[in-house]
Amino acid sequence: MKELWLFTARFPHGTGEPFLENELPVLARRFRRIVIVPQLADVQGERPLPANVAVHPAMPDPMAR
Repeated sequence: MKELWLFTARFPHGTGEPFLENELPVLARRFRRIVIVPQLADVQGERPLPANVAVHPAMPDPMAR
């Protein structure tokens, strides 16, 4: 099995991209490892994830001063 990298807007932070909550368990059964790379992080916390899913730290905002 292979590794999958998902680049998201905020998922798994906040409430956006809810379709990934349904898709992620299916993908987790088909990939050895999944890495989620959110563009932004929210302070609302992180949603539960399957054991083989890792979250890369959010990228710094290039427009922030």
